[in-house]
Amino acid sequence: MSRALEAVNVSEVSREQVAAFRLARHHLSRRVAQGGLVSACGDVVGVQAQVLSAARLSLRARVKGITAEDVDRSLWKDRTLVKTWAMRGTLHLLPAADLMTTLRGLQGNAHRDLRGWVRWTGLPAKEIERIIGVVVAALKDRPMTRHELADAVVAQVGEKARRWIEHSWGGLVSSACRLGLVCFGPPRGSEVTFVRREHWLPHARVPRSSAGAWLLRRYLGSYGPASAQDAAAWSGRGTREMRSFVEGLGEEVVAVETEGGQGWILREDVRALETARLASSCVNLLPNFDTFLLGHRRKDAVVDPTHVKKVSRAAGWVSATVLVDGRVSGTWSMERVSRRLEVQIEPFAAVSRGIREAVAAEVQDIGRFLGEDAEPLWVRPGRV
Repeated sequence: MSRALEAVNVSEVSREQVAAFRLARHHLSRRVAQGGLVSACGDVVGVQAQVLSAARLSLRARVKGITAEDVDRSLWKDRTLVKTWAMRGTLHLLPAADLMTTLRGLQGNAHRDLRGWVRWTGLPAKEIERIIGVVVAALKDRPMTRHELADAVVAQVGEKARRWIEHSWGGLVSSACRLGLVCFGPPRGSEVTFVRREHWLPHARVPRSSAGAWLLRRYLGSYGPASAQDAAAWSGRGTREMRSFVEGLGEEVVAVETEGGQGWILREDVRALETARLASSCVNLLPNFDTFLLGHRRKDAVVDPTHVKKVSRAAGWVSATVLVDGRVSGTWSMERVSRRLEVQIEPFAAVSRGIREAVAAEVQDIGRFLGEDAEPLWVRPGRV
C-alpha cells in the first residue's frame, strides 16, 4: 500500500474538529476582509451559480462587508471572477486566474460528456466538433446572447443545430465552456451572453503541471478529510481517477480516522485539523446550492438523515440552510413584502435565544448586502 493511503498516526478526530476545520477553511467561522472576495472564492474552489443570486449570497457569507454590486463588478468589469460550467457540469463562479487549471483538472469529464452527446444526439463526433468550432468563431467580435449565437451557428451548419445551442442545460455551448473555449459574458438585460474566453480573459493562465493533482490539492484543503467517493461526487470525475490523483500526490496526502470513517487530508493540514476548535458558536445563513453542502457524497456530517429531504430536494434542488456549528438546523427563504425583505426561518427544532440573535444578525447582513431592509420571520418547528 502506498504512503498516500496509509493512516497517519493521530487519534481519531471528532465530528466537531472536522466541522471546525471545514468552517474555517470556508471562511464561515470568520469572514475574510472585503478585499478578499476573489481569494475566498478560490479557497472553496468556486461557488455554484445555477442561480446567480445564490452565488452572490454564498460569497456574502464568507467575505465581510461586500455587496451584490461588488460581486458583479468582479465578474463583468474587473473580470477577476468568471462564470462558466465546471464541477459536476454545473454553473460556477471561479477566480479568473484559476479558470484554465480548474477546467483542465476536470477535462476527462468534459470529454466524456462529448462522447455522451454522440450517443444521445446521434450526431457524429466530427459534426459536434464542427458545431463547437462554429460557436467559437461566431464569438470573434462581440458577446452574443444564446439566440444570437444560435442564429449565427444555424447560418453555417443548418437549422438542425439550433436545438443544441438553445438547449436549456447549455447544450454544446456548455461543452465549449468546459473545454475552456467560451465563458459567460456581461448580461444584456435579463439575457445572458457568451464570449470567447481568450478575448474576455486574455491573461488566464494555462496550467503547466498536473491540473488534476492541483484540483485535488485545493479540494482537500477546504473539504478534507474526504474520501475518493467524496472527491468524485464533488468534481464529477470518476472515483478511480480521483484515487489515481491521490496516488500521484504521494506523501503530500495522508489518511486520518474520523467518526464517519477514513478520509484523506493534506499532510500539511493534519495539525490544523487536530487543533481545530470553534471559539464560539458559529451561525450562518447559507443560500441555495451553497458549496459547503456539496463537497461530500454523504450528507450526514452536515445534516441529520431525518432532515436530508428538506435540504436535498427533487431535481437536484438544494435548500437555503441555517447552519449552526457546521450542522444544518433549519432552512430559510425570503420574499419582498411591501418595501422590505421578509426572511422566513424554519428551524428543525426549538432554538436558543443566542441562536435567534445570531440569525437576526445574519438577516440584517443579507439586507445590507442587497441594499434592502430585512427582518426574520420564525416558523414554529414542525409547522408546514
